[in-house]
Amino acid sequence: MIHQLPLAILEKHLIPILIEDTLPNLRGSCELLCDLSSRRFARFQSKMMTQKTNAHAELTDQLLNDWQQQARDNIRKKEEIHRLYRANRERREQLEAANVLIHKLDSAIQKHAPHILLEPKNTTKPKYLGSRNGPVENFKQWLIHENGEPAGELCARSCPRLEELKETHSFYSQIYHPRLPWFRYIELHMDISESSKFREGLSLPKTL
Repeated sequence: MIHQLPLAILEKHLIPILIEDTLPNLRGSCELLCDLSSRRFARFQSKMMTQKTNAHAELTDQLLNDWQQQARDNIRKKEEIHRLYRANRERREQLEAANVLIHKLDSAIQKHAPHILLEPKNTTKPKYLGSRNGPVENFKQWLIHENGEPAGELCARSCPRLEELKETHSFYSQIYHPRLPWFRYIELHMDISESSKFREGLSLPKTL
């Protein structure tokens, strides 16, 4: 009976209900069904190709968008790295300049006015009422306040004990530098607020 039906009717009513799994079985039934199944198979193939093409296009677009986003992110990261590098270099240069300035100011203060580094009155430090500020006087005050030597004995005009201590501590008045423990001892460790002559800088020692 199916052979007597017009091809247009079969194509209109039969082809729409065919599915991809039934096509191989129908194609061997008869020449008419083989022709109809071939048409249906071509439509299936065309639909699948269209779907795969669309999926491929979507995937390609997604990959392209991801790559472009990664490229933009990399550019932003490089710009941020360059910005941080420039900021770090500027801070380092500013720090170096500040260190140089601090060193210059500190050297100038220690050379010309070391007394301004101390507070005008400091009751926690022993008072110094003298006016001398040479290596010998700094050495004496260091012995008195750091080593417990009697002040009356060391300040006497003739003091064998002082000569003995000079030899013990390798003291030479011609050698005076910051590595010596008595270097600028009076200025740094004693209250000189009541010694006007000392504070006026009349007897500042020279660093050798």
